[in-house]
Amino acid sequence: MSSRREFLKSTGALAVASSMPAAVMGGDMPQIGSRLIPGTDEALPIVGLGNARPFAEGELELTRQLLDIFMSRGGAYLDASGRGRFTIGEVMRERGAQNLLFPGTYASSTGADAVRDELHRVRHAYGDEILDLVVTRNINDFVARRPGRESRLHRRA
Repeated sequence: MSSRREFLKSTGALAVASSMPAAVMGGDMPQIGSRLIPGTDEALPIVGLGNARPFAEGELELTRQLLDIFMSRGGAYLDASGRGRFTIGEVMRERGAQNLLFPGTYASSTGADAVRDELHRVRHAYGDEILDLVVTRNINDFVARRPGRESRLHRRA
């Protein structure tokens, strides 16, 4: 006997699947379009994959399936925060996909040391020393302060 949660997941997935165009269900969906990153010759897909409930809830099997579909269509940009970053990171490492994906994250900590620690944990989870994009609410957490010297950002103000 299945649980209420499993039943709702199954019937919800069935309802969504029945409303999708036939091309999606038949696998005839085209690759995701891309655009050049200004100043480089690198193209980045115009559609990314952000926070999703399976990532945040640590559902590894569903995360594997979502990333496999995403990557098979040419997807590369992942934009996640919170617990989802670590679920995605585990699947990225399993798949050896660190060089195939362009991960971004949100720095939710405050204070330079806390942000540095948070980003270190995220880089480790992704299995690489590079984070392609970091978003923060407070740029001062990233500005290195030297006594008697203002940052370029502060001089402009």
